[in-house]
Amino acid sequence: EQIVAGISPESAADRADLLNILNFSKEKNNPSVLALIAGLQAQNGELDQALTTINRALRKRPKVTGFILMKANLLMALQDDEATQKWFAKASRKNKENLDIRLAEARYYIQINDQQTALEKLEDVIKDHPNAEEALFIAGLTSIDLKQYEKAEQYLVYLRNSSKYQNEAYYYLAVNAERKQHFETAKAYYRLV
Repeated sequence: EQIVAGISPESAADRADLLNILNFSKEKNNPSVLALIAGLQAQNGELDQALTTINRALRKRPKVTGFILMKANLLMALQDDEATQKWFAKASRKNKENLDIRLAEARYYIQINDQQTALEKLEDVIKDHPNAEEALFIAGLTSIDLKQYEKAEQYLVYLRNSSKYQNEAYYYLAVNAERKQHFETAKAYYRLV
């Protein structure tokens, strides 16, 4: 979607012209072209049509992460929570090894303020992928939000040696220790940030 946004014309008239060209192209049934068309339709506010178009792309290439996430984003934009949840559940089940899809599902639940479901989804990801640093980090933060401080510590401690999350892990370990009223531990973690 970001690629589509980056290459699509800024004016609605130019986007309409590009859509016409793509729709009359001999490649109009190519799944990648369909995804491009769906992105342009979404930018024009034609969300229902974009959903229909991305579904056509998904019928041809059901395992493409970008297509799966585009459909989820369109369902969210349509504010259809039930359909979004069903889509994520189906996509996550069929693509169990795809971290991007499973993490997007967890982020969606955080976005709709259902942290408990998000944490359950993240715990499932961590069971299947125990070294998935992003899942561990988000699970740690979500556990803090849910006041499950022991769980938060368990996830964040794992990230102390992470090149990507080390500073954030120490910071949130300090926050977690503060919430548990372990102030000396919190100070020690803050010094490591």
